[in-house]
Amino acid sequence: MARRFGAVKVGEVLPSVAGIITQETINDYADMSDDYNPLHVDPDFGRSTPYASTIAHGPIPMDFALQMLKQWIGAAWPTGASIKSKFIAASKPGDRITASGRVVRTEPASSRVVCEFTCENQAGERVIVGELECVLDK
Repeated sequence: MARRFGAVKVGEVLPSVAGIITQETINDYADMSDDYNPLHVDPDFGRSTPYASTIAHGPIPMDFALQMLKQWIGAAWPTGASIKSKFIAASKPGDRITASGRVVRTEPASSRVVCEFTCENQAGERVIVGELECVLDK
């Protein structure tokens, strides 16, 4: 059952979601997006860069934050969803990304919920920070 606005409390912590980034996932995203930048898909090229590896396309680690919101809401895609994000560091194959978040604001007139989120790698380094917003049924 989908979460309702009346049940949401400011400060509520969203259940974290984690997963591993793989080169296969990066390659699949390149196929889907037609973005074959060698920094993403060519391990030899990646080793020659300051990253010393290929790096994931930005939407790949961001997906963990979206999964977190969808699981917390209990809906395939929340109504009126929007994302504001800042990419801080690259994510590489083998990185374990963990998305965490909490409710920072509710807007009763519109039933809008605003959550801060962070995606961190296995070393605890932030790779993405931002806000997720959505509208819930009353």
